[in-house]
Amino acid sequence: MKKDYLVFDSIVFVFKNSLFFLRPLFFTALTLIIACCIATLAAAAVVYGGSYTMVIMGIFKFLSDTKSFVHDFGLTSALTLALPVLVFAIIGDVLFNNYGLRIYQGLQNQKQFYPDAVTIFKAGWVCVIRFTALFGVIIVWLLTSKFLPQISAHINQTGSLILWIVAGCILVGITYRWFVKTTFASFAILDGGGILESLSRSYAMTNGRGWVIIGYLLTITFFAHISVVTLFFISPLARAYLYSEFKK
Repeated sequence: MKKDYLVFDSIVFVFKNSLFFLRPLFFTALTLIIACCIATLAAAAVVYGGSYTMVIMGIFKFLSDTKSFVHDFGLTSALTLALPVLVFAIIGDVLFNNYGLRIYQGLQNQKQFYPDAVTIFKAGWVCVIRFTALFGVIIVWLLTSKFLPQISAHINQTGSLILWIVAGCILVGITYRWFVKTTFASFAILDGGGILESLSRSYAMTNGRGWVIIGYLLTITFFAHISVVTLFFISPLARAYLYSEFKK
């Protein structure tokens, strides 16, 4: 049955259930934050030989000035320290997506619940595939900027700049479409799908529903401007509602 206000209903679903299941959601988020801090310090021990003070100062500098952090600590070190954060962000996304599905299905209670390691591993690979596409687009765009002077030698500077902007817009459009079409891949994993199967299932599920997903993304962006913390609860639960409705 078609619903006209799916985005609104998904937000209502979030606020209706996130407060009731606040305990498992909160303690899961707290567990992930603590684990992320421990993993970051462990990575720091490998990179800097246990110089935790230097690392902590560098992280604060990273929050205020990314370029300064990369310049002072080196790109390799910065990526090494960022790796635990990315890993636990992926795991956190899977955990909260799982809560959303369980709440929608009426299976969730006040206990913390974690998917099995294989499911988390597969969902992690789906995230890697999705973001690899993003990095590929960024690299292509940067390469076009590298060859911009050679292009300018054949056409005027304004024309080459317009060409670069148009190429960037096309690449951004392709990337945005890819992310929209694969929005529900991790939910398909939680439903028992394989890695490539989940991407294919998400792609098929979003056909004809692009405006609904764009409305959801704009709504989530609005809440993200209020507080990034709200994304821990709002985004996964809202997507779980949309995924479950699209499956019908």
